[in-house]
Amino acid sequence: MDVGTRIEIVKLYYSLGESATAALGGYKTKHGLIIDPFTMSTITRLIAKSESTGSVLDFPGKGRKSLSDEREPIVQNAVEQLQSQITMASSSITQVAQLTGIPRASMHRIMRRMLSRNSNSTRSHRPSFNKMALYPTT
Repeated sequence: MDVGTRIEIVKLYYSLGESATAALGGYKTKHGLIIDPFTMSTITRLIAKSESTGSVLDFPGKGRKSLSDEREPIVQNAVEQLQSQITMASSSITQVAQLTGIPRASMHRIMRRMLSRNSNSTRSHRPSFNKMALYPTT
């Protein structure tokens, strides 16, 4: 629901006797709607929010803190450790994830970011993610 619609609903709510049912009916009549565009609980929550905050705007959430920067050195050390143990010059995401205890999806994101930083200076093609060699041993 956009801001204009929210303002309109709040105005209808107070002009029609502080009734969510009346506000919904008034909105439907004004816009020629047959089916309810939103529920009664939506209107009730909107009114509660406008009364508590004085606003009908969306406030951004806290968001998710990125742990990639903190985990990157851990990943780099784990990859180097695996490469020293294995004769192959690459380590799988699953192996590194198991070694570090970091979830595989997070590991994939971190390694992709590390590879993109490394490949910008050394490679011109997109790396394969099946087996990754972050820092090839020479």
